[in-house]
Amino acid sequence: SENLSANREVKTINLPILPREINSANKKSKAIEAENLEPNPAADERLLAALPPDFRVRFQNAVQTQKIELPAFIAELREDSNLRGAPNDEKKQILSPNAQAVRDLRPTFRWRKFAAAGESYVITIYDKDFNQVVVSPVLQATKWQSNVSLERGKIYKWQIKTAGSAETFAARFRILDAKAAAGLREIEIAAPRSPLVRGIGYAAEGLLTEAAQEFQKEINKNPRGKLAQKLKDSLIKNLQR
Repeated sequence: SENLSANREVKTINLPILPREINSANKKSKAIEAENLEPNPAADERLLAALPPDFRVRFQNAVQTQKIELPAFIAELREDSNLRGAPNDEKKQILSPNAQAVRDLRPTFRWRKFAAAGESYVITIYDKDFNQVVVSPVLQATKWQSNVSLERGKIYKWQIKTAGSAETFAARFRILDAKAAAGLREIEIAAPRSPLVRGIGYAAEGLLTEAAQEFQKEINKNPRGKLAQKLKDSLIKNLQR
């Protein structure tokens, strides 16, 4: 009976791990790994305390819903836009600014080369009441920076046409107001190493091209994370409506 007891003990010790137990352990390990790869930024009390109070709630909502809500003025800007779509959409003749906010008082305008080769371009900027504000010289390149400072918080329309032709394209944009500009500086100081936070902040104020770029930086930084990709997808989906 002593030999039988010893044999039973040896058998018990040498029992193999069942496949079900291995799968369960692997799933648990992957869940812990995924959690460590992408911590919830909305649960970071230190970060939240450093963010501007009026942005804090919008930031938490974006993280929790995994969706981007565009500011109300974007709808007005899109009325005259040259084809809706995401920033740098290949279907758009006008690249930027196109139905979005701009931070710089002297924006840089970018567009695609028109179909005819060797064309030159002229850009005219109008205020909301269609008063002419700036006219560019004749341009050969496909980008131009305004040589006149525009006003914060104002909506403008820019029009591009080929010299000696009736073909034109136009889009609206808004210069970021002083309060929004100051708020974004606070966000950048609070989260200097977080493209995700900056992306949400830029989107909240209508800097759509910059927001898409920041989300892409976060995706490149953490390819296995899902939040930045979902926010970028949400941003693009809103722009394509």
